[in-house]
Amino acid sequence: MRKRRDKKQERERADDVARLAFDSVVRTLGGLEGVAKITKRTKPAICNWRRIRGRFPPVLYFDMAAALAGKNIKTMTLEEIEAAAPRALWGFNEAA
Repeated sequence: MRKRRDKKQERERADDVARLAFDSVVRTLGGLEGVAKITKRTKPAICNWRRIRGRFPPVLYFDMAAALAGKNIKTMTLEEIEAAAPRALWGFNEAA
């Protein structure tokens, strides 16, 4: 029983950290309006990403990583992209 409770608490802590990181990315990109402009999505959609999943849709990773780095995605190396945005916020698994 204790193990189950510990795992649940661990998941809740991870969700809290992910939401803080999500909020930080949104703030960095100019709030909901900035993210909406970059992603061509509505502000309610962005709120739903946070509320329901706690992360951004994976299809938006490269555009948002480029925006975070302040560069054009076509001129960035893979290392620059990964340094600009934590892949876990877009639902990608980290390399083992």
